Amino acid sequence: MNGERDRVHLLVHHPPEVAVSKLVNSLKGASARRIRLAFTGRANCAGTATAAGR
Repeated sequence: MNGERDRVHLLVHHPPEVAVSKLVNSLKGASARRIRLAFTGRANCAGTATAAGR
């Protein structure tokens, strides 16, 4: 595993019967859940403002 500020590089060994798209979706979902749990309450609300809420 390697990465930069805005991306991660992985070398993954997976069973050939698992489609790459399914593997990527699974990794993205799991990582999003872990990040959301780790940063709950620390999100920048300015980035989520709507036009009506400004």
